[in-house]
Order: sequence, then structure tokens, then C-alpha cells
Amino acid sequence: MKRPGRIAAVFSGLAAGVAAILVAVPGWFGAANAHEPELSRYGYWRDIRPLLEQHCASCHSGTGPAPVNLMRYLDALPWANSIARQVLQRQMPPWLPDDGTGDFAHARTLDDRETDMLVDWAIGLAPEGPAPAEEPEIPGAEADLPPSRLTLAEPVVIGEMESVAAACQPLVRGEGVGAAAAGFSLIPGEAVSILRRAVLYAGDDCASGAPLFTWVVGQGPRMRPEGVFDRLPEDTGLFLHLSYRKGFDTEGLEFEDAPQVVVFPPLPDRTRAVEMLAVEPGTTAVGPATLLSVLPPEGLDPGPDGFAVEAVGTDGAVTPLLRIRRFDADWAEKFAFREPVRLAAGAAIRVSHPGAIVDLVRAPPTGPDEDP
Repeated sequence: MKRPGRIAAVFSGLAAGVAAILVAVPGWFGAANAHEPELSRYGYWRDIRPLLEQHCASCHSGTGPAPVNLMRYLDALPWANSIARQVLQRQMPPWLPDDGTGDFAHARTLDDRETDMLVDWAIGLAPEGPAPAEEPEIPGAEADLPPSRLTLAEPVVIGEMESVAAACQPLVRGEGVGAAAAGFSLIPGEAVSILRRAVLYAGDDCASGAPLFTWVVGQGPRMRPEGVFDRLPEDTGLFLHLSYRKGFDTEGLEFEDAPQVVVFPPLPDRTRAVEMLAVEPGTTAVGPATLLSVLPPEGLDPGPDGFAVEAVGTDGAVTPLLRIRRFDADWAEKFAFREPVRLAAGAAIRVSHPGAIVDLVRAPPTGPDEDP
């Protein structure tokens, strides 16, 4: 009879040791089970999918730019822990402004209750819960859009070997596009799965033109506040800058793209024109005026202190308006304030980096508390 080999002897010794531990520590298994995660009270279909639909479907629907589909349970399940980690780290949904600075319209953020629900579901074994009789449809962007459009003079071609591409294309004014606009929207073309950002410029080209409108993935129409309009002089060129980036599921494919810009015509009551002002680092007097939005500089490097915009009152009081510490060019947009910021005569804007654009109207504010 052969003696057991050295490896077999080692495993035999380990087995005997484990058996001795189990005998010496009765109830050991029960103690371990007591620390196993409890099943979350939230179910995917009833509780989690509505959150994902509201905040994530524009990218994570199977047709958007993100390869991960979160609109079906079995597709979302392997990503449950990643979802929890990214919402806790404020990496998803993508939103550049720091918490606590500025109150912005269209903010892509989760409140504390929504974050708690997603994390609880993920660490609680991500249960499916009762499934609906019929799987809900993946939401689409439905909007009542006017027929007035700006179209590309020629389509953009993104070649098979191009992983990242950018183009500045002249636009053709369609019927109904006049010399003013109350707002804009973008209708993506065939390359919707790789289009990351678009900027509408008025001027001679994209490099020197004034940025009228920015679009990022999942964005709907952007309207100016009541009574306000953007100028579209008929003798001024209009250009659309488009940024593309392929994912692993679209590498090696060729795309021909022709997105359209929708122009919302203004009503006669819109009498105040928007002024786009490039502000340099330091303090720039702008009051009396009403501040509508801020566009961070292109290619921003926020540095350790971040990119900051502040309002400085005539008494020296400082009001933080925007701070960005983590910058991603794909998500740089015109950050519009939920309520326009009124600046008294003599009030100023202070910015930390060159190249920022502020949108304002030069209408004197009224009221005793107009100073920031």
C-alpha cells in the first residue's frame, strides 16, 4: 500500500483541523449565517427600474451610448454593486457641479432617498421582486417640437478606424427659422450611440463663434426664461460642433450622421435679448443684469481648487454660483440657474479660470433685496 503523498497529507491535516474547530465551536455556522445580507425590501420592477428609467435610460437603455443596459433585470443584475458604488461616489448620473453650489434647472442628480434605495437594493441581494405581466417599454424622448430646423450642409462621416472624432459643420436654415429663438433642442441622427456632445455656434466658425446652445446625452429641449430670447441674425453663420466617441460595441463600424437642431420661435412678449459674455479670471462688473447660465471653458483643467464662479455684491458679500472639481468634457453644458440670478448695479462676477461664458440680460433688476 502506497503512502499518501505530501500534498494529500497536507490536505488531510487541514481537514482534521477544520473538523476540530467545528467540534470545539458549536453554533459556528449559525454565527456566520447571522452576518449574511438580508433581502432588500425593494424590488427591481416595482422600485428600482422607475429610478433607473428616470435617471439612467438616456444612456443605459441598450440603444444609448453606454453598452450596459439597465432597463432589464437580468442585464442590470451583474452591475448592482457597481451601481451602488457609483451613486455613492457621485459619479453617476454624470453631473459636474459640486453639491451645495448653485440651484440649477435640469440637474441630473439623485436625492438621498433615491440613493438609499439603490444602495439598499444592491447590498440586499438585488431582488427582482414581482415581475410585470408585460415588460415596460424603454422610454423615448417624446416632445412636441416645432417644424423649424437647422440641418447640416452635409453629413458627418465617422470612419471605421476612428475611435474618437469631432467635426464643425455649417448649418442650413430651414423654413420657419427667423432672427430669434426662445429655445433649442437637438434631434440625434444615425450615430446616436456614439454622439457625446453638440454645441451650436453663431459666427464665422466654431472656434470664434458665440455658443448659443449645448447638448449632452439624454438632454431634452432647453428654453430661455420667460420674456428672453437669443438672437439669430440672418447675416450670421450658424455652425454645429459634434463630438463622437465609440465604445467597445461600436469599434470598427462606420457611421454617417446628420443630426438636426430644432429652433423654438419666440412669441412677441419676449423682448429681452441674451448677451453672451466671455469673462476672464478675476472680478468683472456686470450689474445691473440678470444672470441666466454659465458655460465652463472648453478643455477645462479645474486644478486642485476647482473651477469656481461667484457673484460679488456691492457690499463685498460673495455668493457661490458654481464650482466644478471633477471635469469631463462630454458633460460640459450651459448650467442654467433654476431661478435667474439678479445682480444689482455695481455687482460683479468672479471666475477662477479663463474662457468661461456667462449668459445674461441687461435689464435692471427691481426690489430691495436684489444684491447677492
